[in-house]
Formats: sequence, C-alpha cells, structure tokens
Amino acid sequence: MITVYDANGELRRRSKVAKSKADANVFLRELQHDLAAGVGLPADSMNVAQYMRLWLSDVIQGERAENTYESYRLSIKNHIIPRIGRLKLSALTSRNVLSMLAAMKRDEVGGKTRQYAHTVLKTALGRAVAMGEIGKNPVDGVPRPQYQPEEIHPFTQQQMRAIIKESEGCRLGSAVLLAFATGMRQGEIFGLPWSSIDFKMSRLDVKQQLIEPRGMRKLTERLKTPTSRRTIELPASIIARMNQHRAASLKEGLQELVFVDTAGGLIRKSNFRRYVWVRLLKDCGIEYRGFHHIRHTYATLQLTAGVPAHIVADVMGHKDASTLLKVYAHVLEGVQSMASDSIAKLLG
Repeated sequence: MITVYDANGELRRRSKVAKSKADANVFLRELQHDLAAGVGLPADSMNVAQYMRLWLSDVIQGERAENTYESYRLSIKNHIIPRIGRLKLSALTSRNVLSMLAAMKRDEVGGKTRQYAHTVLKTALGRAVAMGEIGKNPVDGVPRPQYQPEEIHPFTQQQMRAIIKESEGCRLGSAVLLAFATGMRQGEIFGLPWSSIDFKMSRLDVKQQLIEPRGMRKLTERLKTPTSRRTIELPASIIARMNQHRAASLKEGLQELVFVDTAGGLIRKSNFRRYVWVRLLKDCGIEYRGFHHIRHTYATLQLTAGVPAHIVADVMGHKDASTLLKVYAHVLEGVQSMASDSIAKLLG
C-alpha cells in the first residue's frame, strides 16, 4: 500500500504487489507522475492544471499539427497554469478567467497572446463540457481580448526585384525567389524535397514542411491546414532557376531536400534569417521585415492584379478565402476602386 499526496494536497492510496524494492520505486514514480497530471482523478477533484495537461496529451497531441500542439503547450505552461492552475476545475468561474486575463495585461503580456490564451482555454473547457465534466464553459461569459494586428507592409515591386536580383549570388537565393513566386510558407519551402518538383509539368506539390518544436528541427507531413496540401503551377523562369539550383546542389552532393544548410542538413530558420535574409535586405537598403512579408507581397500583388480571392487562397494554402479577405481587405478596397473606374470609363 502506497500513500501519496496529489497536486491538491489530498491523500491518495494505491496498492500493488511488487517483486522487489526497485519495482516498488518504479510504481511510486509512475503514480506520482499520474497524480500530478490528474490521471485517474474524478473531475470534481481535478484542478485546472491537471485538466489542461490531460487535454493536451489525450486530445491535442497526435491529433493536431506539432506546431499547433507546441503553441498550445506554451500558452498553457506560461500563462494559464501560473494564474489559475491551482483552482478546482469544477469551481472555475468566468470571473476567474477574467482575472487571469487582467493579470496578463498587468504583466504587459501582448494582446495577441492574451487572445490566444482565451482561445486555448475556451477550446479545452468546451471539451470538458462535452464530456460532462463541468456544467458550462466559464470562458463563454468572458469577452475575447482585442489587439491591433501587426500592420502589413508588403514589398513594392521595385523592392521585390532588387531582393531577387541580389539573391542571385546567394547559395539559398532560389528559396527567396520561390517564396515570391508562389507565396509558400517558409517551413514548406525548407521542407520541399526534389521529388515534389515536376520539371516536365512545371509544378510542385506541397506535401511536408520543416518545423522546429522546442528548437528541434524535423520534417512533418502534418501541414498547417488540410488545404495546405496542394499543387502549385510554376512559371518557366522559376523552373529554369530551380534547374540552376539543382546543378549547383549536385556539386555539393545532392540531398533529398531542395534547400539544406552547408552541412547538408535541415535549415535552422534563425540561421537563415541572420545570415541570409537580414543581409539581403541590408544590401538592398530595405528596412528589415520578416520573411513572412514575402507571403503578404504575393497575396497583395495577386489581388491587385485582379486574381480572384479564392484562387489566391488555394495557391497559398489557406483554409478558405475568408481569411484572405479579412487580412487583405484594404487591398481589395483598392481593387474595387480600380474596377469602378474601369466601368466608369466604359460607360463614358
């Protein structure tokens, strides 16, 4: 018989016949781990921290993309558990959640992070309601924190041409060109294998991406959304540039992936930013913007050119056009003005 205290300080007793002291110690460690996580505890005995850890391991891990799991884990670990983790799950109220968000604001946690914590907690507790573990979701009564989204600053066509020109002498310059030409995400580009490029048909398939959960680089076939798995048509000029890149890669020793580091391994995004991207912008005399702004540039140029939003969304791998319409509403306003002017000219 083993008696231990759980995370709430309450006594828990478990019994098991062990063949040796070593086996008993293993059982004790496993029991302490399970109790800390809330395994085997009834819902009315479980605190918020225990429930959130169980939800992560039982519902999210393995079912969502690893980047999503990691962002959930960090939000829970850094913001939710430190502020309301000790409260009983069954006793959690909307006022507790409101106090958590207010404390985050006092601690100068950004609006986007507070909004994300609200979303994660609401999603997790929604599952608890569905499972009958709590009567109602206390987050339902709490307004979603608002924040001012980062202002989008796409590159101008002149800046884009300058960056592409400067990248021609760079070992990973073709990655920059491919981003401007397709609007692909950085992880999709760095996870692209040669086998996914059809040089005869001038297209590529997005099937996997490079991710860095907890700083560990790895490839995964779990993409951001189901629609991220897509085929993208490539212009002849891009195919020609990729052929040049392939020829250069053959001299180094061709790897499975199109873009690798100097040792032939997976690219670390922070190294690419520091040693390639920052230098390119500096050499072009352009104020620093994240690599993701290439994706914004692609969307802006396509929409301005009159390409239908749903087509742009498909190429970029968005879940649907609604996200695109929301993020680039200001661009579409300009397109509508151009369309109105065109009609006015036709009508005289």
